[in-house]
Amino acid sequence: MGFPEAFNRLKGKIDLTSICNKLYISFHKTTYLKIAIYTDLSNITNNQELERLFEFLTNEEVKHKLRFETEYDQLILIDN
Repeated sequence: MGFPEAFNRLKGKIDLTSICNKLYISFHKTTYLKIAIYTDLSNITNNQELERLFEFLTNEEVKHKLRFETEYDQLILIDN
């Protein structure tokens, strides 16, 4: 069962909107921090392999952020 299915099963039983809003804020704080760290590490390393790795990690975090925002918008904002 994925997140959307689990969310729909719990809707109405607990205050999922409040919980999801707190998760959303926490997620954004940690995601922006990770993106900043990976970007900084990519910029300061002299090793091209490490630079590519940190750039990859930055891009992965951006993708995760977009996916989370999309699911949040579909499940929370549309329902409210």
